[in-house]
Amino acid sequence: MAVGGHHWALWNSEVLIVKDLSVSLADRPGTGAKVTQVLADAGMNIEGVCYFPHRGQTWGVVHVLLDDGEKGRDVIEATGFEVREVRDVILVDGLMDRPGVLAALLEDFADHGVNIDLLYMASKSRLVIGTEQMHEAREGVRTIEATFG
Repeated sequence: MAVGGHHWALWNSEVLIVKDLSVSLADRPGTGAKVTQVLADAGMNIEGVCYFPHRGQTWGVVHVLLDDGEKGRDVIEATGFEVREVRDVILVDGLMDRPGVLAALLEDFADHGVNIDLLYMASKSRLVIGTEQMHEAREGVRTIEATFG
């Protein structure tokens, strides 16, 4: 994989499989604060988060990246919020912050036939990638790590 005409190591660290929770939220002030506060009260650190309101509707979905997805589900559901899904996602730690690196990484996933259905940045410039094709994605990650790791 070439980025800007040169080969670069894409990450200095590791690629992890972590948990992403999809939580339904009313699209009104304060709902995001409530969900994040209950997690904080339970001592859970949010590693990443993104919110997608459904325009023209009264609700949206927040994605929350946690170390312990099942504990997060229990904490959130105990306060009355609906956790729609807890799923494995790929966390790329140490992705270089250079033009073209993300495009090259996503192209490699495409070359392995992996369709990405979730993509967002987490804390510390880490990239979250979700796909229903986790087996193929893991193979793609192994290939990329063997080439550039």
